Amino acid sequence: MGQVGAVTGTDARQFTVPITLLDVELQAGAAFTHEVPGDHAAALYVARGRVRIGPEGRHVTSRQTAWFAAGDPGTAQITIEADEPTFIIAYSGRPVREPVAFGGPFLMSTEAENRQAMADFHAGLFGPLPTDPTPTDAATRQRPR
Repeated sequence: MGQVGAVTGTDARQFTVPITLLDVELQAGAAFTHEVPGDHAAALYVARGRVRIGPEGRHVTSRQTAWFAAGDPGTAQITIEADEPTFIIAYSGRPVREPVAFGGPFLMSTEAENRQAMADFHAGLFGPLPTDPTPTDAATRQRPR
């Protein structure tokens, strides 16, 4: 199981590369220390609000991202202090050391993979959106090779 602090999440066996994905809501004056495996790179996206991050208290505001490079094995701690009510999305994962190609909402290794992901998405091969109550077997279909 995936775990952050004392909270256990989804079955981590479904991921081929270990990652952490958190959504954090902080009230003004609240603080949170995010423990990240030291060999993970991390990104903290401030969706709403204003925070101070790290020992330097670097300000990060709404719609900005703070990036952290991977370091040594062990545990790294990222301290986040809210100046106002804040909502953060925190990502971390071990760098995969592969090429990166951005394409719309997708992050793949090549532009061709991005085009295929977009085509698969539009064809319904990603399954229903979580708010769609209609069951479908689209998530289990395989793309032709």
